[in-house]
Amino acid sequence: MSQGRGKVYGLSFPTRKPNIEPKLSVNAVFNEDSDKEEGDKELKPADYSRTTWIAQSRINRKVKTELEKAFEEDPSIFQYDELLDVIHDTKVEDSPRKTVKTSKYVGKLMKASSERKLERELCVERKAQGALKQKLIYMATRSHLLHRHTKIN
Repeated sequence: MSQGRGKVYGLSFPTRKPNIEPKLSVNAVFNEDSDKEEGDKELKPADYSRTTWIAQSRINRKVKTELEKAFEEDPSIFQYDELLDVIHDTKVEDSPRKTVKTSKYVGKLMKASSERKLERELCVERKAQGALKQKLIYMATRSHLLHRHTKIN
């Protein structure tokens, strides 16, 4: 695939050689033999796993002492479950105290629907009265109509 001056066509990934330099361990730098020739001994890379383990153990000790101090100040500091249970119980106790919510507009809607119903009945009666003008209306019916008419107005 390579042609000419190192050109690569197609899918290619750049390849770089990693610069691996041996790191001196701290002990080798301050060694008594450092005044002598350094060519006699091979330089070894620093043992990072041991140093990280030591640093981690120091951190763990610090954390452990901080946790012990916190526990001495407040013995219930790590009792999360009990605290959550108490909070949940107080929420449950508070919820029945609340009154039942009533909607704001239901009363107004019911009143408006009853008024519309009465208006429809009056419209039907007016149509009936217009078509049947010669019919007699009994007193009971007339009083009923007047009663409805006064409710609307």
